[in-house]
Amino acid sequence: MKDYYLADTHTFLWSAIDPTKLSTKVKKLLVDKEVQIYLSVASLWEISMKRSIGKLTLPTTTREFVTRAAAGIALEVLPITAAVAIEVEYLPPLS
Repeated sequence: MKDYYLADTHTFLWSAIDPTKLSTKVKKLLVDKEVQIYLSVASLWEISMKRSIGKLTLPTTTREFVTRAAAGIALEVLPITAAVAIEVEYLPPLS
């Protein structure tokens, strides 16, 4: 049975840009095949907005960065719907 976690924006960014900022627990969860990591589409929106106003620099396009950062992680992007917004409270945070 899988465990489920919600990655916040900074945890997702750190996993790709500077994994040394992640706790040992989070590093293990990110590679555990029995763990499903969710990322809210709101995090992708936040990344794009921060990049567009110059508060975030990425080495590639946002699309390419997200695709590469998600490689190797059982990552599923959650769309924002009313049902998802309500259910997110039951997911433990990854950080």
